[in-house]
Amino acid sequence: MLWDKLSWLLALLALSSGGLPPSNEPLSAPRIFLSFKEVKSTGTAHHFSFLLNSTDYRILRMDEDHDRMYVGSKDYILSLDLHDINKEPLIIHWPVASQRKTECILSGKDTNGECGNFIRLIEPWNRTHLYVCGTGAYNPICTYVDRGRRSQGFQNLQATQSGGRTNRAADYITTSEPLNTKEYIFRLEPGKVDSGKGKCPYDPKLNSVSALINGELYAG
Repeated sequence: MLWDKLSWLLALLALSSGGLPPSNEPLSAPRIFLSFKEVKSTGTAHHFSFLLNSTDYRILRMDEDHDRMYVGSKDYILSLDLHDINKEPLIIHWPVASQRKTECILSGKDTNGECGNFIRLIEPWNRTHLYVCGTGAYNPICTYVDRGRRSQGFQNLQATQSGGRTNRAADYITTSEPLNTKEYIFRLEPGKVDSGKGKCPYDPKLNSVSALINGELYAG
């Protein structure tokens, strides 16, 4: 009996080590990796900069379904055209409330370096919305961003306004949209600000990673 079991085990090991016929499926091709020095040497790289009083462009999220690239920075969320990132972006201004900024300053934090809303999480919630979190001047906050088409976004906005109270934990403004992207919506959902504790770091200098899977957010 013991010999029979050993024979089966040896047979399985032989199959796993090369006894199976070779697969006809092609191997996945790795993505091209270029160092910053190599990209710079092509002469096609340019510094990313818009006329915004913002810094720390750290968080990037590609949305191939909408042909957009979302960028998180200090107090701003940008939506860029994937086909031409030099086009004027759609912009959301999302700073912390003045009272929260004052509290941050009184606690001894650096006004320019820490008492802002540094965007540290951008995840797709569904086909029309993003889930976004920022440091909130050492009081992390999260909200939803409507990034759908105009007809979809209007319906979702009406449903949100009819179902909840307005929360003014963070003030925001949006810029006028360029004519070539006027069919897109890019704005915060009013009344949808909640705590970002456990989802987003307090300190903007700390790195973090996140993933939103089947409605569950994993962050650390």
